[in-house]
Order: sequence, then structure tokens, then C-alpha cells
Amino acid sequence: MASKTLSYFIIGERIAFRPLKEKNIHLYSKWVNNPKNRAFIPYHFPTTYEIRQKWVQRQQFNGTTSKIILEIWHLHDKQAIGYAQLDEISWIDRKATMGYIIGENQYWKKGLGTETIQLLETYAFEELNLRKLKALVIRDNLASVKVFEKLNYRLEGVLEGENFNLGNFRDVFIFSKFKNIE
Repeated sequence: MASKTLSYFIIGERIAFRPLKEKNIHLYSKWVNNPKNRAFIPYHFPTTYEIRQKWVQRQQFNGTTSKIILEIWHLHDKQAIGYAQLDEISWIDRKATMGYIIGENQYWKKGLGTETIQLLETYAFEELNLRKLKALVIRDNLASVKVFEKLNYRLEGVLEGENFNLGNFRDVFIFSKFKNIE
């Protein structure tokens, strides 16, 4: 019997990206339902296994999609800890909106968000040949704000009172970065 090996799409130092796995749908639901995570993402309504299952099925890449979502896999612990995405991909304008969630809270504040964005950026610029990436970050999400500042994303604008969550309207930062073209 052949040994079962994990298939990684992109491998980093501590994390790897893998295609979304049906066996992890329960985790995706858990992450977006977790109040600690919801404080920093635009999910306002509860989700179920069935809703997330349909979401995963819609994410199957067909070559013309405007969205790519990849599971974040912790290499040492051999477990899914979140997902990263390129959304609103415009193949003509060569741009996309990026985002991520480290859904397992014990992995917060370990530099994994920075590594996630670095891997996603490399994939977008080098493999997909995109020229601009944009990220929308709730102002209160200080960890993500630090990630994008550390990686030299430019604050392109502020959407005032854009997101209602935790009983308040909150500002959303628009960060962007262009591919270095020499």
C-alpha cells in the first residue's frame, strides 16, 4: 500500500498552501463563526457545514475564475490553520484583492500572517503575472495592519465607517502594492 502524502501547492518556511479540502469544511465554518475571528472579517451571519460545503464547491478553479482560495497548512503541526485568497481578480487589469484568515487563534502573533501574505504576493506577481494587489483591512485589526505595513504596502485610502461590527461602524484601510517592474 502506498503511503499517503500531502499535496502542497506552494511551500513556505513554516506554512504551505493547499487546495481547499472537503474534509476541512468543518474548520472553515468554525473559523468564520468564531467571535474572535469575526471581529476582523466581514462575516455578519452564522454559517453551517452545508453553506461552507457549497462555498468550497464554488471555489473550484476553472481558469476563468475571479477568485482563488487556498488553505493555509502549518508544516510542523501538520494541520490546517486558515485560508488565504485572491479575490476580484481582473485578468485584463492584472490586479486582485487579497485577504487571509488565521482561523486557529493559537497561531496568532507568530508571524504566520506575514508569511501568508509574502507567499500569496509571490504567487500573484510571479506565477499569475498580476501587477497590483489590494487589501481591505479593518482599522482595529492591528495585527493585519502591521503585516501590510511591514511588507511595504502603501495606505491608499480609508473607507470611513465602512464596516459595522461589534456594535460600531469601523474604518477600513485600503492597502496596495505594485509588482516591481524593472
